Formats: sequence, structure tokens, C-alpha cells
Amino acid sequence: MSVAYGDRPWSSRRLWSLWEFMEKYDIRLLIFLMRGVEEVEDELLQGRLWGEGDNTPTKGVLAQLSQWTDSNSPNERLNQTGRKRLWEAYLGPLQIHLAPLSLIVGQTEIQTVWNNIHRWTAGELASRLKELRKKIEDELNTRFFFYLTSDEATLYSSENPFEDILASRFPSATKELNEAAQCIALGKGTAAVFHCMRAVESGIHAMAGEVGKTFDIQQWNDILNQIEEVLKGWRKNGITGLSKEDKDAKLEYLSRAALEIGYFKDGWRNYVSHNKRPYDTTEAKSVYDHVSRFISF
Repeated sequence: MSVAYGDRPWSSRRLWSLWEFMEKYDIRLLIFLMRGVEEVEDELLQGRLWGEGDNTPTKGVLAQLSQWTDSNSPNERLNQTGRKRLWEAYLGPLQIHLAPLSLIVGQTEIQTVWNNIHRWTAGELASRLKELRKKIEDELNTRFFFYLTSDEATLYSSENPFEDILASRFPSATKELNEAAQCIALGKGTAAVFHCMRAVESGIHAMAGEVGKTFDIQQWNDILNQIEEVLKGWRKNGITGLSKEDKDAKLEYLSRAALEIGYFKDGWRNYVSHNKRPYDTTEAKSVYDHVSRFISF
């Protein structure tokens, strides 16, 4: 769903605060309009939409309405004044108010009522208005909202867990960790760990490139063994073009990274990839934090 409501866009699968929702969509107006339609039903059946003086409704939302029909019989049809007032006061605003939530059934039913209003007696119109309210209520029951705490909302809406420079180096890791954060916020711990392990693969790609290897379809264990073989050679023979100080710094960095990846492999990757166990959100958040630190390392 993505509908413009005035100058403010509506979109599903977007995080809304309760206040923002209440501010953008005035639920009080919807309740007022629905109650108004219900009261019109009663007035139509009782023949109280006709005449002036004692016959004019004197309470509720219909206090200013009169002469909707030419007599006080439920078999009468709404006259032009009555049709105009019903549309301007209730049906038109109600149709507009349903649009932001894409309540198509309700909007279509309102248009059907309007297209046929001149054909129906007051009693028949009352029945159609009751049916209209029922369809709107049924359709409202098909719209759902997921509640998040403030901490969960922060996770869900986090678009960039790294500094911009790191995000540009590891765009795929950023995407995976965004997915992991949203899974944690939605209570999907196992899925979050899976996305975290996919983020680690970005680190493996980077490490493999550092030692002249390519990480493609190998098992993690295979590429780690290949990386370790290169590191062994560097420890023994040095790294061409680097001073001993620079060599030691690079070896320290890559050795620690390889150790971390091995830790991820044995601690989580093998289990989540082979469906060996589920993870709750507390465990998943710990993995998410650890992987985020690793990618930022």
C-alpha cells in the first residue's frame, strides 16, 4: 500500500510511531462518520428526515438536517436535497477517509450506494447503509499493525550500522545486517543469525582478496585453510614489498580476522545453515553485535 493522503505519503512495510499514525490519520473522524451513517439509517427507518419544526432532528449529528424526503414514510426516496446532504456530510468524506488505508471494498460500496441512491426507498437505503458499514468494518479487520518497543524500532529502522566509508566497502554486509536487525526486531532470531552469517561472507571475500584467493562457492573451512596456508608462507618468508613492521601488522590483522571467521563458522554458521538449532532474539542480538564489530574491525 502506498497512497498519498494530502501531501503526506502512506506506505506499508514502513515504521510508523503511534503518534505519527494518529496525527496522519484522524481516527476520530472515521468514527464520527461511521456513527453518522448509522444514525442516518435510524432516521430513514423512523421517517425523521422529513419536515421542519417538531419533525426536524434535534440531537446528535443530524441536528441541522431536515427535508431529506418529501414525506415521513420509509417508502419515500431521498429528494435532491437529501441526496446532496448525505453525500456532502457523510458518504463523500467517508470515501476520502478510506483511501489512505486502501480500503477498496468500502470505497467501491460507497460509489455503488451513490450511483443507486435515487432508486431506493428510505427503508431500502437504510439497509444498504447498514451493509456499507458492515463491509467497512470487515475490511478494517484485514489491516494489521505490528507493535515494536523503542529498542526494537531502533533496530528495525537502522539503515546503516557502519560509518559511510565502511558501508561503501561492504555494501552487501550492510544490507545483510539491516535484514538481520529487522528480523531481531520482529522476533525472528534464527533468520537474523542466518543474515549475520551472510554478512560475514563479505569479510571472507575481502580476506581472500588480501591473500590472492577468490571466495566463490567453497565451504568456509576450505577457504580458511587456503588463507591459512598463505599466511604460513608469509610468516616464514615475509611479504614481498613490505617491511617487517608492515608485514607483522598485516599478519596480525589477517590472523585475527581468520580466527574470528573460524569462530563464526564453528559457533553459528554450521548450525544455522544446516538447520541444527533455532535461535531466540537474545542470542541473535549477541551475534548481530559481534558480527557488526567484526565488519568494522
